[in-house]
Amino acid sequence: MSHPQATAPVLPAPAGQAAVYASFTLGDEEFAIDVRHVQEAVNLPGRIVAMPLAPDFVVGVFNLRGTIVPMLDMRRLLGLGAADDPAVAKVVIVQHRGVRLGLLFDDTRRVMRPRGDEQALFGYQ
Repeated sequence: MSHPQATAPVLPAPAGQAAVYASFTLGDEEFAIDVRHVQEAVNLPGRIVAMPLAPDFVVGVFNLRGTIVPMLDMRRLLGLGAADDPAVAKVVIVQHRGVRLGLLFDDTRRVMRPRGDEQALFGYQ
């Protein structure tokens, strides 16, 4: 299984504005997503339909108020172990470049405005 390569394809905040991020946890790690791409965070849906032949990190699809949303398990995608308590998992609905996805995290955390030295940016390839 290949792991994500570290890159920095992240757009900076507009000039004169500090970047604002929503953060989420996977075990003891905290990950943040630019709030410009976060639509909302929801509880784990009651019904998830599996996607045959999808990669193992694709949990399936679910219906979010009439919209079918694919869900990715961030633990599997990043090569981490199973969640301690999957009952409290949160699905973060993100939209970027016209694509809407549900990202499965252990829990929500906080909204933050980190300084440049507090950030470690990466992208998935």
